[in-house]
Amino acid sequence: MRRIVIQQLVRAATSIASNLTEATAAHSKPDFTAKVGIARKEARETQYWLRLGRDAGVLHVDDWMALLDEAEQVSRVVAAIARNAKRKSTRGD
Repeated sequence: MRRIVIQQLVRAATSIASNLTEATAAHSKPDFTAKVGIARKEARETQYWLRLGRDAGVLHVDDWMALLDEAEQVSRVVAAIARNAKRKSTRGD
């Protein structure tokens, strides 16, 4: 169980950055918005795996709290990027 939780956590967390990197090279505004949307989903998934890691005893409570705080901050930033991208695409900017 420990290995699975850690692997999934690492996969989700690193996917955030890779999708944001891909978004910067997007060919169009809808492509950018889609890639940022995927990053947003991965940010939420990262929080899920952190909670599961805590509940399964994989992560120490002190480590979990710090990691979850960081994950929530990243999630808020990615959500703001997604909102701005969506707003600009609907305005035609």
